[in-house]
Amino acid sequence: MAEDQNLNVELETSATDTTPADPTAAPSTEQESYSKEEVSKLLKALHAERDSRKAQEKALKESTAKLQSLEGIDKGTYDRLQEESARRAEAEAQFEARELERQKNFESLKQEAAVRERKLEGQIQHMQKHRAFETLFSSAGGKGGKFLDTALDQLGKNLRLEADGSFTVIDSTGDPLLDDESGKRVDAREWVESHKNDPFLGFTFEPEAGHGSGTVGGPSRRRDTGTLADYEGLGTNEIFAKAFGTLYK
Repeated sequence: MAEDQNLNVELETSATDTTPADPTAAPSTEQESYSKEEVSKLLKALHAERDSRKAQEKALKESTAKLQSLEGIDKGTYDRLQEESARRAEAEAQFEARELERQKNFESLKQEAAVRERKLEGQIQHMQKHRAFETLFSSAGGKGGKFLDTALDQLGKNLRLEADGSFTVIDSTGDPLLDDESGKRVDAREWVESHKNDPFLGFTFEPEAGHGSGTVGGPSRRRDTGTLADYEGLGTNEIFAKAFGTLYK
């Protein structure tokens, strides 16, 4: 600190020296004063040089202290210490490598577990929806087994299972489907029943009483069978044709 103050005093004195020059003296060819900017630059340069010198002195002291710590140690002991240090460094590197590998394996297992969990969750949701749809489809007159699976495959995308086990009929955007006339939500059971006359899904429903699954105009479309008196006096083929819309063969 005293050295810095001395440098500052000397340079500032030189920069602020305003002693009048001897008019009889010969003109000088050298610059006799410095501006404040030049003084600042010189101070920065001197400070940088001083810091560099201090860093070099510190490094020299550290090297000297290290050499002094090795004073009196024979070459065999020194070599043994170097080998032990190298082994420790190698063991630490191996430990870090194993830790990194374990971390990678752990992350991989976490990802696999997350995938399995999502898959299992999807399967559980499908089972819940299948069970709830079985109840709904049965109440609407649907058949079981493969007919149920076929109907769920075709209609399931428009049915959203709610937390209470009920279904909400939705449109292609996921919004509840509303009745055109009342503006209310479409009833799920009625919506499923409306597919009884579908050319394809109609076969997944049980035929209604007195009607077959092969009647004209739809798989389970109701036909007017009339009264019992209408069948009196008719032959087998005529009764079958009147009930099912085709001749019995």
